[in-house]
Amino acid sequence: MASLSHMGLDLLVGVTGLPILWPFSSHVFKLPFGLLPSAGKPSLSNYYFYYNLGIEMGVLIPLSCGLLISQYKRLSLCRWVIIGLLLTVSAYFMHWAYGLSR
Repeated sequence: MASLSHMGLDLLVGVTGLPILWPFSSHVFKLPFGLLPSAGKPSLSNYYFYYNLGIEMGVLIPLSCGLLISQYKRLSLCRWVIIGLLLTVSAYFMHWAYGLSR
């Protein structure tokens, strides 16, 4: 599951093509859009690394928290509101990442 999720997240960046069907096919898949920013050079002095990391966290952390909250057997109205807010925050960061130059 970890390797599949990594490929899925790389596909959501939409920058580089991925040989998903390798070794059976050398065809490369790439989405025409990106919902996550591309990774900057991992360096402590690289501003864009932290900028992109913040956007990625803004997309993935609210989604993860919403999934955890939705696992409760009984969801009250308050929990539905929290899930809605978390999805809104995640969608905002996805929209921000979508607008970045590729």
